[in-house]
Amino acid sequence: MPSARREKYTWRTREGRNRSAPTTVHAADASFSTQTYDLQRELKWSIVNDAFARIYKNPYPEISPCSGSPLEKNYRNKTSFPVGGRSGAAIVGYYSRRSHDIVETVRCPIMAKDVEESPELFAYALRSSGLAPYNEKTGKGMIRHIILRYAFSTKDILVSIVTAKKASKEEKKLILEKILPPLKEKYENLRTLTLNYNPSRGNIIVGKNTETLSGDGKIEEDLGPFRFRYDTTAFFQVNPLQAVRLYEKAAEMAATEENDPVLELYSGIGTLTAFLSRHSSSVTAVEEWGPSVERMRENMERNRLSGKVRIAAGPVENHIRSFPKGFRTIVVDPPRTGCSREVLAGMTNLEPEKIVYVSCNPATLARDAALLARRGIRT
Repeated sequence: MPSARREKYTWRTREGRNRSAPTTVHAADASFSTQTYDLQRELKWSIVNDAFARIYKNPYPEISPCSGSPLEKNYRNKTSFPVGGRSGAAIVGYYSRRSHDIVETVRCPIMAKDVEESPELFAYALRSSGLAPYNEKTGKGMIRHIILRYAFSTKDILVSIVTAKKASKEEKKLILEKILPPLKEKYENLRTLTLNYNPSRGNIIVGKNTETLSGDGKIEEDLGPFRFRYDTTAFFQVNPLQAVRLYEKAAEMAATEENDPVLELYSGIGTLTAFLSRHSSSVTAVEEWGPSVERMRENMERNRLSGKVRIAAGPVENHIRSFPKGFRTIVVDPPRTGCSREVLAGMTNLEPEKIVYVSCNPATLARDAALLARRGIRT
């Protein structure tokens, strides 16, 4: 394992003072997790504020303090472990900082308590199977990643093995006979095991095609009063307890006194959609990813929301041009890349009274806010 590094991080506080924090971390550690929780919140606030100062540039409202999570550790419901090594000697862990060198890991303290020691189990199971890890440099080998998803409310566990090629009958047999049994022995609530095929040579973790080897290929989680079913490739907030607070806040910001219809873009499996439906007469939800559209239909029906939610399947860029004016509120929750200029233009052409933008990337949020400002949308 690489030796620990000592580094210094500098940021600007809400009071405008520069502060620095020396920290000793292993290369695979998230630098935030080595700090006190109050300091983590200050650092995250600084990242957002700095993004707006650098990118938005125009005067902007004061950035609110970072709201703390109900759990400071063991809050995460998903992780993706890269796999390396060689056949019979696989290693499982995380990438070293700014590299694709894998640091072998035996536990992950931010993962849910029930599964925080899963890396060691996965490594044992892979070694038993003899299946070869994928080699990024040569393009040879099979096993690229292992994805673990956990549901806090139901205790469901989903494991997906990401492979570089479609598995043969013999390879599937090895997985079912050598990998699945130790996982089932350790995790009684293992609901499903899937194979995800990703033949690309890039950095994308999951591919487009998934095959279920055991169970139904899905997992279920409760958020507030709603229960959601999702699969290997679906987006789902990694901190479900904090996600409830996020969705309640977004729905509160989107609400109007008249409970007007809401247009929601990048709706995923319908998690935020469900919360928005409580404060509006109807929600038009746009989602491109086919499996997520299927899950959203299921979730709206199971939560008795089908009558309030209209699902528009397909790219946002294709739909945004066809919607009539009349949505007083648009809610957008895009991927890390943010919104395309076509989507931003389409939103402003609809002349909404407000846009609620949920973001996981402060830089693209600030960029899109600046582009919207040029079109007359005030932040």
